[in-house]
Amino acid sequence: MGGVGKTTLAQLVYNDRRVEDCFNVKAWVCVSQEPSISKITKDILEEVTGGTFDGNFNQLQLELKGRLKGKKFLIVLDDVWNDKYADWDVLRRPLMTGVPGSVVLVTTRNESVASIMQTVPIYNLKGLSCDDSWFLFVRHASRGGSATLHPNLEPVGKEIVGKCRGLPLAAKTLGGLMRSKKDAVDWERICKSNLWDLSNDEILPALYLSYHYLPSHLKRCFAYCAIFPKDYDFEKDELVYLWMAEGFIEQQSRGNKLMEELGDEYFNDLVSRSFFQRSSVDPTGYVMHDLINDLAKYVSSEFCFRLDCEDSCKINGRIRHLSYAITECNLAQKLESIHEAGFLRTFWLFDWSSYFVTDATFNLLLTRKRLRVLSLSHLRTLTELPDSIGHLKHLRYLNLSATAIQYLPATLCGVYNMQTLILHQCRELVQLPNNLGRLINLRHLDVRETNLQVMPLQMDKLTKLHVLTDFIIGRGNGSCIKMLGGLQHLGGQLNVWKLQHVMEAQDALEANLKVKKYLKQLNFMWDGDTHDSVHERTVLEQLQPHTNIQSLSIVGYRGTRFPDWVGNSAFSSIMERIEIRNCSSLRSFPLELFPGLKALILTRCLNLETLSASEVTGSNFPCLTCLEIRECPKLFSSLQETMPAPNLTRLLLMGCLGVESFPGKRLLPSTLTILKIWDFPSLTSLDWEGLQNLHSLRELQICNCPNLKCLPEEGFPLNLSHLYVSWCPLLEQRCRPDDGEDWPKIAHIPELEINFQKITTLEPSA
Repeated sequence: MGGVGKTTLAQLVYNDRRVEDCFNVKAWVCVSQEPSISKITKDILEEVTGGTFDGNFNQLQLELKGRLKGKKFLIVLDDVWNDKYADWDVLRRPLMTGVPGSVVLVTTRNESVASIMQTVPIYNLKGLSCDDSWFLFVRHASRGGSATLHPNLEPVGKEIVGKCRGLPLAAKTLGGLMRSKKDAVDWERICKSNLWDLSNDEILPALYLSYHYLPSHLKRCFAYCAIFPKDYDFEKDELVYLWMAEGFIEQQSRGNKLMEELGDEYFNDLVSRSFFQRSSVDPTGYVMHDLINDLAKYVSSEFCFRLDCEDSCKINGRIRHLSYAITECNLAQKLESIHEAGFLRTFWLFDWSSYFVTDATFNLLLTRKRLRVLSLSHLRTLTELPDSIGHLKHLRYLNLSATAIQYLPATLCGVYNMQTLILHQCRELVQLPNNLGRLINLRHLDVRETNLQVMPLQMDKLTKLHVLTDFIIGRGNGSCIKMLGGLQHLGGQLNVWKLQHVMEAQDALEANLKVKKYLKQLNFMWDGDTHDSVHERTVLEQLQPHTNIQSLSIVGYRGTRFPDWVGNSAFSSIMERIEIRNCSSLRSFPLELFPGLKALILTRCLNLETLSASEVTGSNFPCLTCLEIRECPKLFSSLQETMPAPNLTRLLLMGCLGVESFPGKRLLPSTLTILKIWDFPSLTSLDWEGLQNLHSLRELQICNCPNLKCLPEEGFPLNLSHLYVSWCPLLEQRCRPDDGEDWPKIAHIPELEINFQKITTLEPSA
């Protein structure tokens, strides 16, 4: 049965530390309906390796076989439907190379799938008890997550819960619906609704009820999500931008709110009602449960169509929103029936289907004049857009991310309604059209990880921009930083590149960063020496941001000290993260001016000597939890006695020269949970006196310490659960299982990795 909690239970097992410590390799693959065995093999391989692979089925199987050989692995195949024995017999062949104790865990609604794949008794998951269902329902129905409801609502509430049939998803979703209903009459009406008698085997009545009572604006937004394939991870901003492009954000209810802010509210409302849930794969992503996805497809079937292998129906003239998510099935002929969809407003190509789009189909797409959303992400064969893209006058959202696009035609700049242009990972793209400023309604421009050399001269005309990921300053008469001055609504993160090209400090002042209150993260990058540290300091002085800034990165700055605004109490109290990199002339960093700082990353600041701008040192920084110091030799010598952070939990030290013994007594705080010691060429011993008080230490990494001879005689703190040793030849010999001299000191540690080889020290219980 769907919605009973199979995936949730499997996730709890998969992410449990006790399980994790028993396996060298783990992989989670969402299978869903009708995938090819080749696709599943590819997904497993990419999960195991963290990379991407292309090739025929035989090549994929051979690669997977090699990757799993001699490893103890846990592979979860979630939501399997295929009950063809021959397919699974082929799939399992590369899995047979794993060592005994390897596990393939399968979740399925289909009893025949379980019987075909089982090697141990099947575990049939039952619904929740009445008490547990009630507890879950109340937690979602009451504001603030209270464990009780108003007495007047309890009787009808329990009747509603009884109709959920013990399904957690139904209880959660209905709880989210009832949270907005305060009157007992509303509860009675929902309880007595004839929608409970919905005769559809695919849709749970409880879920349809939750949709039925959504406000109309949320109904539109949710139904649109039918374009997403099952198990698709999506970002909040991604979906909000799509809603904006389709006109789903109600103008009359905006008031003084931005469309993005109102879209956030819509999204959060659907999350609170359990239509979206946090992804288990991407910490910032969201996903729809399969049954919720089925519901979206059901309620939008007249206007939304998702083309995949299981669909046999032809695209009809009423379709407004079309997505293409085909794996091994080449349905080009079906897709060419797009000509029937004369009113098409959305076409979304998902990256695993990119190889099946023909030139004829692509050209046909560009004749759909009512298109508002066009996503060709990961279409690797796409190197250019035809001039006819300019005919799509209603286009508001264009996603070309991870394509091989080399340039954008000038005609694109005539698409005046464009709101969102995504060029992320277009690594062949070196310039934007000179007349980009004509896109006067553009709100989101994502040019991360491109090869742009300069920004077009009309950037200052894009006054509605809310998101500009990167701004590259040109040389001489190239794009000037003062063009940022008119972009008053910029928010989120902004990377400013090639600051060495700023000739006049006045231009930096006219960028007017001080008034951009929506910016949260600023990254300033110099990429070349101006041979004038005073000028660089003056430029940075004029780049003072608004006091709302929370994260600041300064890279390649040649000044000997920072301007006065760095550390100004007006905003330093809310600053959470600072990164300083390749600032070779810098001698001090005023840490005492950042009482609320949580993370400080210092890299290749060769002359940095102190974390204080004053002569008086010894201050403590209770909020600092993460400190990373890479290749700052003079600074490390000044920190030999104590770290200035009593609540530090994560410490990385890299490139510390001349240090023979580490850590010194009382150097490290007892709160430390992660310690990474990298590139200590002179280190010969680890000091037990400095380690013994690290009662919270869970993870220790020792990398590239070629002269480290042995581990402390006393071993390590008892709570250490992860030890990684690499490029330490003397130590690696002593840490060999069974016969290494230091093996008895570490054999109890659950997760060991020596020279990039995981060593299993705990066997899973039966």
